[in-house]
Amino acid sequence: MPLSVLEAILERSPVPPLPNLRANPSSSVTVVNLIFPPTPTGQPIHSEGFGYLIPRDKNGHVEVLGTVFDSCALGAQDEYASAESPRFTKMTMMVRLQPSSLPITQERILQHLTTHLAPPTPLPEPVYFKAHDLRDCIPAPSVGHVKRMKELAEVLRKEWDGKLAVIGAGVGGVSVGDCIEQGRRVGEGW
Repeated sequence: MPLSVLEAILERSPVPPLPNLRANPSSSVTVVNLIFPPTPTGQPIHSEGFGYLIPRDKNGHVEVLGTVFDSCALGAQDEYASAESPRFTKMTMMVRLQPSSLPITQERILQHLTTHLAPPTPLPEPVYFKAHDLRDCIPAPSVGHVKRMKELAEVLRKEWDGKLAVIGAGVGGVSVGDCIEQGRRVGEGW
């Protein structure tokens, strides 16, 4: 349930408010999904591995935050007719989203990939390209986060008697795996 929906429900309820739900700032990104056709040689257009992250430059700037090689990291999701079938290459890129950002275009993304991957031949034209703007989707816990989350847990324990749980990347953990683990623990406790 989105935080705004939870807050709207709690505003109409005669129950104590939950502290610290909006204490941390968050970042916005554009997620770009790409699928490349099989190459003539059958070789992938990137090296084997999960992907890569890009550090900020000396001025603290970075446009592309990183790329996941979905064909490697999530290759088990793909089904092919046979082991000899040509393989598509799937990637997901995370690009910093700022109000002043230039539009995310396929041409710009391919320029970044060419720079990062340094392929011996030009990258093929993707068969799929989709950019999704995700606003305020990455929590950025600030100093005092652990203490604030303990305060929130105490209110949940005292005032809600274990009938409400608040979980997510902005509460305890930063990854999808952390969120799944939090959900599992809540589910086992009920």
